[in-house]
Amino acid sequence: MNILLGFIGTIIGAAAILGAGIFAESYKRHRDRQGTASALAGEIHAILNISERRKYVEAFESFAKLLEQGQQVIIPRFLARPLELDPVVDRYLGNLGALGGELPKKITTFHSFLLGIRHDLVRLADGAFDFDLAMKARVIREDLALWKDTVTLGSELVGSLDKIATELWWLESWCQKACAWRRGRRSV
Repeated sequence: MNILLGFIGTIIGAAAILGAGIFAESYKRHRDRQGTASALAGEIHAILNISERRKYVEAFESFAKLLEQGQQVIIPRFLARPLELDPVVDRYLGNLGALGGELPKKITTFHSFLLGIRHDLVRLADGAFDFDLAMKARVIREDLALWKDTVTLGSELVGSLDKIATELWWLESWCQKACAWRRGRRSV
């Protein structure tokens, strides 16, 4: 009988340890997902906000208009070389899969658009298109159109990522619902 009780105790103890480990891992993954979402939302928001406040779109529309009128425009250097990923996306690149759904695809699309535009900005500042004003204006117009898509995608991403960053862990959510249900039952 003592052997059976010892065996049952061992099984209960092992199940408790295993269960605690599963809960701890679940919570850790939840917090990692939230942190990744919050950091990426902040970075994307900052990129969009900086561009808007510095009025880059207006400046490049003006550059394109002057080029289309046949006037040479020297494009100032906005970016340092070499071009690199932004620090937050670089840090969290390996965690994108934890966000689930279409978010990893959309985040990489956003940053690919951004890097493509930045690549063109460096080439424009280096004078790569100075020999053909129409081509220089076309590159700027194409990048402005791409930037519009990038802003739309980035704004959508910030909303989706902010939602993930504030989600409750499944156990917290369940406890809140159970408590709300219990409070509702008491008032009846």
